[in-house]
Amino acid sequence: ETLSDWVWEVDGNGVYTYVSPKVRDLLGYEPEEVLGKTPFDLMPPAEAHRVREIFGPFAKRHEPFHHLENVNRHKDGHLVVLETSGAPFFGEDGTFRGYRGMDREIGERKRVEAALRRNEERLRLVQKYEALGRLAGGLAHHLNNMMTVVNGYSDLLLQRTAEDDPRRRDIERIRDAGERAA
Repeated sequence: ETLSDWVWEVDGNGVYTYVSPKVRDLLGYEPEEVLGKTPFDLMPPAEAHRVREIFGPFAKRHEPFHHLENVNRHKDGHLVVLETSGAPFFGEDGTFRGYRGMDREIGERKRVEAALRRNEERLRLVQKYEALGRLAGGLAHHLNNMMTVVNGYSDLLLQRTAEDDPRRRDIERIRDAGERAA
């Protein structure tokens, strides 16, 4: 009863027969308010359906289950994310009697994990932009080096070409384009 997790026991029909006081902290209920209910009674309907689908095969085979994430409705109405683990227990004659298990609130852990995923995505995006910037910078440097050659040769051609040569205007256009590109 002093554990930080909510410890519980359900009978073969899934009805709570024991509920530790920790349920007050997690879901706002007194233990007596939960006795006689099923775990699904504490969940929103769609969540109860989803969890039944997951838990059903374990229950049918009377197998333990671990870290089953589920959403419960607190007594005041807000949602609480729990992680549930349980194991079957049997009578002395070997008949299935129910499950014993525990629930742990994992909402804060889920929020931290979501924030971590967002930060990792931002980091990947920054790394992509950084790589793109390096690529663009490298290409610009390479192009500038090539344009230096084009501009140098066009200047040499202009020095060797007479003012009245009809090709001079084309060479000047090449040089002007090279300067703009550089």
